[in-house]
Amino acid sequence: MPFDAFLTTPNLQFSFDKHIAETLSVSAVIGGGYGFKSKTYRTMESAAYGVAPYAFRYLGSVLGGVTYSPIYAKMSLSGAKVMHYDVYGTARAGVSTEQSVIPAGGFAIAPTLSLGVGSRLFMNENTAIRVEFRDDLLLEYRKLTETMHFKQNANVIVGISMLSRTKSR
Repeated sequence: MPFDAFLTTPNLQFSFDKHIAETLSVSAVIGGGYGFKSKTYRTMESAAYGVAPYAFRYLGSVLGGVTYSPIYAKMSLSGAKVMHYDVYGTARAGVSTEQSVIPAGGFAIAPTLSLGVGSRLFMNENTAIRVEFRDDLLLEYRKLTETMHFKQNANVIVGISMLSRTKSR
């Protein structure tokens, strides 16, 4: 989650896609991570400023939805090798959990809408490299202020997709 000014949040996610058509699949994602204070956060809570931002760190999420891939293409690399790739959009919903960086700030379990775009570059019949930009939209209750907040967790995801073998006809 590279766009958060207050926290650095590495996370690990596993996804499963079951294709129900050439361009459409149902999708499930489970993820976990942890948010570490950034330099900006540490500067703000230093003696010079004395302010601790009410930031929430990502702990985990479970999402389900659909992936639609309307674009499939090939490209040639210097005329030597043909690479296959697709471009897709995804819409998922689920739940995320986050924890306040301030110790008394509590936890938030938030309904989540996740929208994204991505691409898979197929390396061979069984493997693809996947790059996805996803924006998770959370609605969370904040204990310390007793208010509801809308939050965005923008994700840049790079991974490897393992593909099942095609069925012979």
